[in-house]
Amino acid sequence: MDLVVSNQKLSDDFYLMTVSKHFDPEREPLPRMGQFFMVRAWEDYPLLSRPLSIYDSVTRGHQTEASFLYSIVGKGTEIFGALKSGDSISIGRALGNAFPLLNGKVALVGGGAGIAPLHLAALSLKKTALLSIHTSGSETNLS
Repeated sequence: MDLVVSNQKLSDDFYLMTVSKHFDPEREPLPRMGQFFMVRAWEDYPLLSRPLSIYDSVTRGHQTEASFLYSIVGKGTEIFGALKSGDSISIGRALGNAFPLLNGKVALVGGGAGIAPLHLAALSLKKTALLSIHTSGSETNLS
């Protein structure tokens, strides 16, 4: 099982949860910008895990800390909102197609919880691209 490192309420609408996971580089690739994890903090109900985009990810040795920006929209994310540091959680492995690493001019556009994967993209691309970041559709300032 993986462990919750922190779970902060950022505003009325958004939470930022960081999870520590043992990582075996021989069996799975590092999480990359644009990917997601299937996150689960319960046994039977709700039935399905929740897909959460990777907001940030740092790997040191065989430990990865992945962060997720989320809002409470149902029973699963309500359970996430109640988690505390040290609680057990399962995040599996990174899934989905990563964003391509680009050079040149890049515009990152998102709104609301859709900005979650753009944070890691901005961190990853700032070394190789000239970034323009646009957010809209959120009533809450996350900075």
